[in-house]
Amino acid sequence: NGNNVGNPAYNTLNGSMNAGASSSVNAFVLTRQDIAATTTGYIAPASVTSPNDFEAYARSLMMSDENIVKIASNDNQVSVWYREPARFLGVIPMTVTVQAMVDAGGNVTVNYPWWYGVFVKDEGTGQFQSDLNGTAGTIARGEATTTLSSAAKARLVNALQSVMKSKYQSTAATSSSETTTY
Repeated sequence: NGNNVGNPAYNTLNGSMNAGASSSVNAFVLTRQDIAATTTGYIAPASVTSPNDFEAYARSLMMSDENIVKIASNDNQVSVWYREPARFLGVIPMTVTVQAMVDAGGNVTVNYPWWYGVFVKDEGTGQFQSDLNGTAGTIARGEATTTLSSAAKARLVNALQSVMKSKYQSTAATSSSETTTY
C-alpha cells in the first residue's frame, strides 16, 4: 500500500509474526518502544477504515493498556503480545509475555515462552483459549475472506486484547502485585 511507504510501523514481516508467515507489503508491527508518550486519545475500533487509522488505533490501545507489549498484523492475521501474571516454581510472582494470534480463517493460536513449563499454570487456560476462539475467531470467520481489512484487524486486535486483559485481571487477583517481567 503506497500510503505506508516510509512508515516504520509498516514493513515486510520476513517471518517475524510466526515462522509460517509470508511477507506482506501490508505488514504492521508496533512495540511498546515505538509509541510516544504524546500519543493521546482513544480511537474506537469501529472508526478504523484505513491502514493509518489502524496504526492510530493500535497506538491508542497500547497507550491505554500498559500490559500490551506488541501488536502485529499482515494481510491475513493479527497478533497481540500481552503480559500475564505467573508464579515461577509456584512461589515467585512474575509476568510472562503471551502471544495470541488469529488468522483470517478464524484459527486462534496462543503461544507461551518455551520456558513457561517452570511456571505454575493458570487453571483457566482452556477457558482462555475458548474465549479467544469465541470472540476473535468468530469475528475472523465472519469476515469470510482470506485478506483482512484494516477495520477487521482493529476488531480482531480489540477482541484479543479484551480477552487477554480479562484473563490478566482474573489471574492478577490471585498473584502478588510485586512482580518481575520476563
